[in-house]
Amino acid sequence: MMRTIREFLEADPFVPFTIVLTSGDRFVIENPGLLTIEKDHFAYYIPRSDGRAYVRLNQIVFLQTS
Repeated sequence: MMRTIREFLEADPFVPFTIVLTSGDRFVIENPGLLTIEKDHFAYYIPRSDGRAYVRLNQIVFLQTS
């Protein structure tokens, strides 16, 4: 899963994608600079609202391209 996320983030041209969690929550990644992977355990996302979410990578169910 992490390899796929990194491939999505590094794609040229970048294509927005959605991260879907086991809880059903969704994060639309429209800018690759807004998502980072820390120590291969957490993804950190800053949505447009200036909010923050820490996501355990094992909670990601699938990735969906927009």
